[in-house]
Amino acid sequence: MSAEFYRRGYGKIQSYEDLYQTSCYLFLYALENYDPEKGPLAPHIKRTVRYKLSAMMKGERAPRSGEYPFTFLRTETLEPAVD
Repeated sequence: MSAEFYRRGYGKIQSYEDLYQTSCYLFLYALENYDPEKGPLAPHIKRTVRYKLSAMMKGERAPRSGEYPFTFLRTETLEPAVD
């Protein structure tokens, strides 16, 4: 999945390693939030990681990153925060 996002957003992404590390973080986030009553694990993880990566491509912060946000995007592509 990381390779797909890397190809799609090549010019915006800092490095494949940053994207891969973020994908691993999101995998753990999805695993932690898994509810067996809502369906199988694999589709839940795939859906969550894909959704969060897409949101982060649009500038959203990583979940639970608190006061230490991180991103896999190049800093030139990030829009300045509006107060």
